[in-house]
Amino acid sequence: MVQSIGSKTLTGHSWWLASEIIRRHKGLGLVTCISTLGLDETLGIVDRRRGALLAFLSEVPNRAVVSGDPDALWAFGWNQLLDVSPKEAVAAVERKLNIYSPSHALATSEETLVYRLISRIICDHVWSADIWTAVSCGFFDGDSRALISTDFLDEFPSALDKFESTHGRNTVDATAEDYWVLSRDGVEVFVLDSDAVLHFRDNRNPMPLMKRFNLFERKIGVLAESVLSQISKTGA
Repeated sequence: MVQSIGSKTLTGHSWWLASEIIRRHKGLGLVTCISTLGLDETLGIVDRRRGALLAFLSEVPNRAVVSGDPDALWAFGWNQLLDVSPKEAVAAVERKLNIYSPSHALATSEETLVYRLISRIICDHVWSADIWTAVSCGFFDGDSRALISTDFLDEFPSALDKFESTHGRNTVDATAEDYWVLSRDGVEVFVLDSDAVLHFRDNRNPMPLMKRFNLFERKIGVLAESVLSQISKTGA
C-alpha cells in the first residue's frame, strides 16, 4: 500500500478540519461518502437531525470542501483554506454551511472524542511509514442520497454483533454509520463507536475511552498514544 506524503497530509487536514467543525456544533456528525461527484471514501459532514449531507471533503486540489447539495453549489480549493489560519478556515466553511461560528468549541462528547482521536492518529502518522485510514461502517451514497450498511463489523465480535445489545450497554439505536473502522497499511485494526468505546479484533472486552481521556487530563495526544499501545500489545 503506497500513499504519498502529500496525499497523507491532505487526509490529515481533512480530518482535522471536519472534526473541529463537528465539535463546535451539536447535531452534526461525520460519515464516509461514496459516489460523490465521482469520488469514493470521502469524508462527509451530515446533519443528523435531517439526515442531510451538508458538505464533503476530498483530496482533489480544487475541491477541498464541497457543498453536499446534488448540484454542488460551492466549493473551496485547498489553496483557499491553507492560505489562511486554521481558525479562519473553519469559520469560512461554517459560513458556507450557513451555521454560526461559536466563540469556542463545545465540551468534547463521546462522539466528538472519536473524531478527534481519529484525526490525531492520522495526523501523527503523516511522516510515518504506517498509513492509517478510517471509514464509517455505513456509507452515504451520493447517487441514492441514502445510507448503505457494510460488512466491516463482521471481523469485530464485540462491536454489537450486528447491532445487538452486548456487554450491558444500551445500543438499540446504533446504526452502521455510528462505527468507524481504523486500518493500518490496509489491515483493519480496531473499531470505535459513537459512545467512544474501542472494539478489538479479538474477544477482549471493549475499552471505554472517555474515562481514560479524563484520566489523561483530556489530552488527546496522550489518549492516542495509549490506544496505539494497547493495539501493539495484540500484535495487530
